[in-house]
Amino acid sequence: MSALDDQLENFAEYLGMGIVALLLALFALISYKKQRSRALLYFSISWLSFFIFSVLDSVISILPSVFWFQFSYAFIIPLNPVFLLAFIDETMNEHLGLKKMVIAFSAWAMLATFMFSINWEWSGSDYITVNPSMYIWYIEISNVDLSLVSIGFGYWAIKTYLGAPSILRPLTNKLFILGIAALISIPLEISANSTLLAIQSILAIVIAFGTILIIRKEPRIIHILPYKVYKLIIASRAGEVFYAKEWANMKPRKKVLLIKEKEEEPQKEGVASILDNQFLSSFMTAIRDAFTHSRSTGNVDLGALESLNLSYAKMLLEMRHLPISIILLASRVSLSLKKSLSDFSDEFMKIYNDCFYGDDDLPCNKLIDIADKFSEVKMKPLLEKYFWNIPIFE
Repeated sequence: MSALDDQLENFAEYLGMGIVALLLALFALISYKKQRSRALLYFSISWLSFFIFSVLDSVISILPSVFWFQFSYAFIIPLNPVFLLAFIDETMNEHLGLKKMVIAFSAWAMLATFMFSINWEWSGSDYITVNPSMYIWYIEISNVDLSLVSIGFGYWAIKTYLGAPSILRPLTNKLFILGIAALISIPLEISANSTLLAIQSILAIVIAFGTILIIRKEPRIIHILPYKVYKLIIASRAGEVFYAKEWANMKPRKKVLLIKEKEEEPQKEGVASILDNQFLSSFMTAIRDAFTHSRSTGNVDLGALESLNLSYAKMLLEMRHLPISIILLASRVSLSLKKSLSDFSDEFMKIYNDCFYGDDDLPCNKLIDIADKFSEVKMKPLLEKYFWNIPIFE
C-alpha cells in the first residue's frame, strides 16, 4: 500500500469518527435545548470536542502539520474525557466536584506537556517520534484518564439502576447493561492490539448512543441520584391546604437502639408528623406569623427564608407571595429545585391571582372551591412544566 493510500485511509477513518461524534453532540444539544440540563451540555461538549479532533486529524493526515498534530492531541482530544467526567459528576451530584475537576485538568495539562515535549516528524504516511519513552508516558496517562471515565460511567449507571423507581426500571435495565459494557471495555482500552482497540471504539459509540437515546426518552433518569423529592404543598397563610402532590415516601433514618422494642414506634410517629400536610402548613403559618411580627422592625425579609432542615428531609420554602406558602420537601437543597419552586410559585400566582387578591390589589379571604380550583387536572400542566424532572417513587 502506497503512502497516499495510507493517508486516504486515515482521512476516511478520522472523518467517519468525526461524523459519528457530531451526531452524538447534536442529539445531546437538542435534548439540552429542551431540558436545559448542564449534564447534557457537558455530554454535548465532550463529543463536539471529539468531532473537532477527528476533523482536524483527517485534515492533517492529508496536509501534514506537526504543530496541529501536537495541538490536536494536547488540547482538543483531552476535552472529551474531561467533559464526560463532568457529565457523570453532574448526574450524580448536580454539581462538579472541585477535587475531581482538578485531577481531570491536571491530567490534561500533563498530556499537553508530554505532547509538546516529544519531537515529532512526518514520515510520509504517519507521525513518528524519536522519543518513544515520552510517547509511552502520554499513552499511559491517556489510558488512565479513559479508564476513569469508564469506571465513573459504569458506577453511575449501576447506581442509577439500583436507585430507580419501578416506573423507570425498564430503561435503567438497559442503562445497567451499558454500564457493565463500559467496565468491560477498560481492558480493551489499555491493550495495544489494533483489533481490540477497534472493538473498544465501536463499544464506546454504542454506549454513548445508547445513553443519549435513553436520556432523550426519559430525562428523569439523570435526576434519580442528585436528590429525591417527597412532596409539594400549597397552603393559605392561615394554614389551609389548597393542594398537595406526593412523589415519594420518606423513609426514616435507622437508629441503633439497645432495646429492640423501642426502635419502631417512635420512628413511625416522627415520620407521620413530618409527612402530615396539615402539620407542615400550620408550621409554615407559625413561621410566617413570626416573620410578619418581626418585619415590623424593618430588619427581616420574609422571602429571605429559603429552606429549613428537618430530621429526615429539607424543606424548601417559597414565601414571597403574601396569600400563600409553598413547601417542597426533598432529600437535599438543590439549586435547580429552588429555581423550579420559585418559577412555579410565580406562575401559580399569575394564574390564580384573582383567588387571593381583591380589586384593590390587597390580599383578601375569598371563598374558594378548593377541589375545583386546584384539582389534579388543572395543576398537572404547571407541575409538568416546572417539576418534569422529578421521578415518581411508588
